[in-house]
Amino acid sequence: MTSERVRKPRTRPAQDVRLRDIALRSGVGVITVSRAINHPGTVAEATRARILRAIDELGFIPNQVAGNLARAKARIVGTVVPPLINSGIAEQVQGMSDMLGERGMQLLIAQGEFTPESEEALIRSLLGWRPAGLISITGISLARIASRAFPDCT
Repeated sequence: MTSERVRKPRTRPAQDVRLRDIALRSGVGVITVSRAINHPGTVAEATRARILRAIDELGFIPNQVAGNLARAKARIVGTVVPPLINSGIAEQVQGMSDMLGERGMQLLIAQGEFTPESEEALIRSLLGWRPAGLISITGISLARIASRAFPDCT
């Protein structure tokens, strides 16, 4: 006589829910959960629906840090903007955010102070996040600072 033990995911705060918990709740493997999140077209619709239901029930929030480590690059694009009191900046930021959002990316904004030294420090800080790219709208040249991070760009 064999008895199968059904494993149930632990109850965790949303930020601690792991792919394993979702897999157990939805009855699939961890790899299938990962594919459903990152490459939805590769998972059968019924399976993906179960996984999405489990994600919703468990309150899963993807750990962007872990994903960035796995990819060695973030799904973010950094930008240094002039002080936000400048009326035209909001529209530019919204346009960048919309365009990146359509591509599954996010915008990371740093507010500059109109000095090359402060903006260079902000650019270096943004590069620490290993962004997929940088956008300059302040007039400060990124070439010298960012050329090592993005050797294929000029």
